[in-house]
Parts: sequence; C-alpha cells; structure tokens
Amino acid sequence: MATNLRAAVVITHAALPHLVKTKGNIINVSSIAGMSPSAGIGHYCTSKAALDQFSRCVALEVAPKGVRVNTINPGPVRTDIFRNIGLSDERLHANGKGLPLGFVSETEEVGNLMLYLASDKARSITGSSFVIDVGALLIGANTVMEIIQN
Repeated sequence: MATNLRAAVVITHAALPHLVKTKGNIINVSSIAGMSPSAGIGHYCTSKAALDQFSRCVALEVAPKGVRVNTINPGPVRTDIFRNIGLSDERLHANGKGLPLGFVSETEEVGNLMLYLASDKARSITGSSFVIDVGALLIGANTVMEIIQN
C-alpha cells in the first residue's frame, strides 16, 4: 500500500496546485491485477484496485478545475521485473505466445498510450482506466503468471 497507493496520494496532493494552474493531468500506472483477483498476490491486487478508485475520486474532484486523471492498467510488459525473477527475454518471448494475442507488451506501447492520454487529443477523457494487456485480463492473473513462468 505504501508503494502502490500512498506514494500516488502524496504526489497527487503535492502536484495538484500546479496542475490546477496549468490545466495539467495525472496518469497513474495501475495493473490488471487491480481488476481481477489473483491468489498469492492479494495485497498487490488490493493496492492496485485502491489506486484505480483513488484516481476516479480525484478525477471527480478536480474535473471542475480542468484537471484530468486517468489510469493505465498494464498486463505483462517486458521489463526488468521478469529478468529479476529469472526469466530471460527469450523465455519470456516464448512463453508470451501462450497469451491471447501471443506476445508480451513492450514498454513503448504503454508509453504511447501514456502520451496519448497526456495530450490534448484526450481532452474529453477523465476518470477512466485503460487496459493494455495483450488480452491477459480475459484469462485472469493466475493463468497469466502460470503461462509466463512455465
């Protein structure tokens, strides 16, 4: 909760005066784990679900001031987290073929979604969660982890 929720709460409250002045926006990075329960990582799922709800509440509070707040909810993305648990890029690539779209997302894809949401092209979007997960939410977090790790 300290990492996934409290940090976002503290940073949001610190940044809001500037964001109101500049009509900026907030994009919180959550996870599909906040949308689907998963055995063994309930604490993580709960913290991400709380981040999603916090983001919606803040979006409602600051919308009249011209500030937008959204979340991005990634599924499996090729990052150091997989290397840190002992998965090589080759194994991650091979295992990703078992996911609905047949691959693991790249960080650039999440970045592109973030750029869109931060731009004026998304000026009508607030209080929303955007899933970018190669279809992983369709099969559930536990199944995704079994596919990725095996």
